Order: sequence, then C-alpha cells, then structure tokens
Amino acid sequence: DYEMDPGHQYALGDPGKLEHFEAFESLNENLLAVSRLRPDDVCFVLRSGGQFTFAKVLSRQYGPDAHIELEVNEYGARKTIPLDKCAKYVRTM
Repeated sequence: DYEMDPGHQYALGDPGKLEHFEAFESLNENLLAVSRLRPDDVCFVLRSGGQFTFAKVLSRQYGPDAHIELEVNEYGARKTIPLDKCAKYVRTM
C-alpha cells in the first residue's frame, strides 16, 4: 500500500481521487511527467471502466516501440501503454 496523506492509502487497482493527481497546464506537461516515471514509481492509469486507478510501473521500453508497463491490481494484472498514448491514459501523483 502507498500512503498519500494521513488516513488515505492506495492499494493497486484502487480508484484515484482527483486531488491526488498532478495538475498540468497541457498534455505535453503531463507527458513530460510520465516520461520521468521509472520502475517501482506509482501513478494512476485509465481503465476500460472509465476510472483512473492506482498502478505501479514495472518497466519501460525505449526506442521505436517505446511503452510503459504497469501492474494494475493485486493479482498481478498488467497493462502496457505506448508512450505516445500516456498523456491520455496515465496520471502522475
């Protein structure tokens, strides 16, 4: 579990609260913040149900097939997101 502030902890897969997302002026600023994520960092990822949920960075791939791989729940489910889509699907904390 990851503690955001006193009394609020996140486990993998928990829905995120807007006040815990970093706020940016543009998608480019968000993409820059996402580009700084490294393995074991935490973030929020947009799931198919339309909610951003708590996730952990497992790995990053650079080059023409650049992507970020996230662990999205306590069962070890993973989601791979191309880096050019991260501004839409990933929110930093």
